[in-house]
Amino acid sequence: KAAHAAEKRVKKLKIVGAICVVLVAITVAQVTLYIRSKGLKSNFLAAEALLVLDSDPELSLHLAVSAIQNHETDVARDSLWRATDSSHPVLTLGAGSANLYTVAYSPDGRQIVTGDDQGVVHFYDAEYGKALPNPISVGAPISYLAYSIKDKGRRLAVATDDKVVNIWDVSSRKSIQSLEDNTLQVWGVAFSPDDRLVASAGEDGQARIWEAHSRRPLHTLIPSGTPSGKKLPEMTAVAFCPPNGGMLATVGFDNKVRLWDVNSGDEIPVAPGQGHTDYVYGLSFSPDGSLLATASWDGTAIVWDVAKRRSLRVIPSKSRQLWGVQFNPDGSLLATTARDGVARLWNANTGDEVMSLPTSASNLTGLAFSPDGKRLAA
Repeated sequence: KAAHAAEKRVKKLKIVGAICVVLVAITVAQVTLYIRSKGLKSNFLAAEALLVLDSDPELSLHLAVSAIQNHETDVARDSLWRATDSSHPVLTLGAGSANLYTVAYSPDGRQIVTGDDQGVVHFYDAEYGKALPNPISVGAPISYLAYSIKDKGRRLAVATDDKVVNIWDVSSRKSIQSLEDNTLQVWGVAFSPDDRLVASAGEDGQARIWEAHSRRPLHTLIPSGTPSGKKLPEMTAVAFCPPNGGMLATVGFDNKVRLWDVNSGDEIPVAPGQGHTDYVYGLSFSPDGSLLATASWDGTAIVWDVAKRRSLRVIPSKSRQLWGVQFNPDGSLLATTARDGVARLWNANTGDEVMSLPTSASNLTGLAFSPDGKRLAA
């Protein structure tokens, strides 16, 4: 009986083993098929990119980037190299004018707006680059521009050196609100996703949140950990976390990322770990709010996990000092600008550099993706 039972157990083990081998084989086959299918799609996109290389370089570059994002094959890498080599600026805006510090696309993608050190906001047709009539003069150098979101860009917030955030009606070019509680130069400004709130950050080291329509101040956000009696490190950028805007992020001269609860005004602790070692100027949330990207003068961009409040990956750039960072509309790419005049695109998931876009500028600060993600203004 014992021998018979042992024989039955051996048979069962053999059957189980055979099933496991079959399952492993099926899994390997599925993975192989999946990789091959992604490779085929990537190569198909790369082939399309090469087909339109001469007739439509802009579309070719877009297809080549999509091929790399789908799956990095030799064919995809070759198409990207050739498309990048043939790429050139589609539009040049404001040539010969004052220094431009900031740029933004309207939410409908029809206009591009720039702000300069002479205090003038210029509007351009986004398709052809033609300057539109009636620029806005605000009387002080402009550090940042932000369109309202939910109302499709009917309003434009302008941050300036004169301590004021002005909100303008875009169609009439009239100032409709002034937010004047800042004590020094304002570096950054943002609308909440529902346009209900406006936030600013500036040289006085504080961020402020207002109700957009009533101009009622809601919170003044003062960073923790600053010794009593010492000047607060300057805040350089501010952004609401999509999709609901319940969290706010700020960065600045303390080299840190700070998160804030919008309803209470309380600071949300960020897990200690890898951070920046120099001034942080750039700040951007991914469209779904799961990731946060920052750019610093230490030559790195860092991608942060918002839910876990910790750094996820550090992206070292060949550029020594980074100014701006921006997610593209689907969150798959990051763009950075730098003091060497080079814009770079990065795979947001891996941190790999996708392409380098050198320009004739000696310094690139502001940047913005078009709403369809096909163009980048810097």
